[in-house]
Amino acid sequence: MHLGFWKDLKNTGFVGLSPMDGVTDDIYRTMMAREGAKPIFTEFNAVEGLARNAVKLLEFFEYDGSTERPVVAQVFGIEPESFYSVAVMVAHLGYDGIDINMGCPSKKVEHRGA
Repeated sequence: MHLGFWKDLKNTGFVGLSPMDGVTDDIYRTMMAREGAKPIFTEFNAVEGLARNAVKLLEFFEYDGSTERPVVAQVFGIEPESFYSVAVMVAHLGYDGIDINMGCPSKKVEHRGA
């Protein structure tokens, strides 16, 4: 099993930054990274929109590669094909990982089955 950046954080006593919709924007993430938070997570983003070229959603995936490391893209959705497309996109954007949100308490997300 390949653990990627997690193996490097294993014994460091790290503090992770939890993704929070409407809070974890690029400015907040940069501030937290400068304070030592690792890993850095984006706000969650809908895979269906990203897979259908919703360019506006890409703004949520902007990050500062010099300070926000390791950086993880958080996504949610219901279509396996869209998850695959977005995983490829995230890899091309240089992310260190991808997190599939499976426990959002938002009624809007929950009612979609995402």
